[in-house]
Amino acid sequence: MQAKVFVTPILRILVISSPLWLNDFYVPHVPKDADQLRATLDFLVFVCWQSTLIYMGFQAGWYEFSDLGLSRVNLSKQLLQGLILLTVVLLILIGLAAIRTVLAKWFNVHIPPPEHTPLPNWNPVFVFLYVAYLAVSAGVFEEIVYRGIVISQLRRVSENRILLTCGSAFVFAMIHWSLGPAIMILAFALGLFWAILFVRFRSLLPLVIAHGLFDFITFFHGHLVLLKSLGLDE
Repeated sequence: MQAKVFVTPILRILVISSPLWLNDFYVPHVPKDADQLRATLDFLVFVCWQSTLIYMGFQAGWYEFSDLGLSRVNLSKQLLQGLILLTVVLLILIGLAAIRTVLAKWFNVHIPPPEHTPLPNWNPVFVFLYVAYLAVSAGVFEEIVYRGIVISQLRRVSENRILLTCGSAFVFAMIHWSLGPAIMILAFALGLFWAILFVRFRSLLPLVIAHGLFDFITFFHGHLVLLKSLGLDE
């Protein structure tokens, strides 16, 4: 009975997060110049398949809507909280860049900066819409799955906050495995930050807003402009 209590939530987490695991398996095999194919596969896997799994999990009673921490109450307050969180995340990014710069200059330890996949060479309007899609889909689906659903499943094992936050951050970091260690470390740090906030306040919308805006900024390399202005680029 105890084994079932532990194994069932883990299996559910693996199933609900399977789109991103698969996404990182097929992406390296897509030709570099096949941007339209990559975008189509991303939509089919990350939006269509992920939405289907979220819906089926809900219908199967894996979690309740209340477990996701979504609410229409005080929307303006939640928007403001999301913008504040975005500022905090950018400060975290600056801090990590500062550490990387110190390690490089003082100890000759070079850690490659985290970088997104290059954007397609499309019409600027289409690139803007594509980045907006990536940012919104990541903010919505990753927060629902890796904070809302994953933490709700871990609660079936234990209410220990360290387990809930570190477990959520670990899964979130692992689904970024194909992007390299720098992105995985950043994903774990941010995932831990998001998870701590979600466990503490049970509110998901501010995280969705901050996550989506952060991805939008970084896809357009706005963070690099910020770091360069502070003298933290290499």
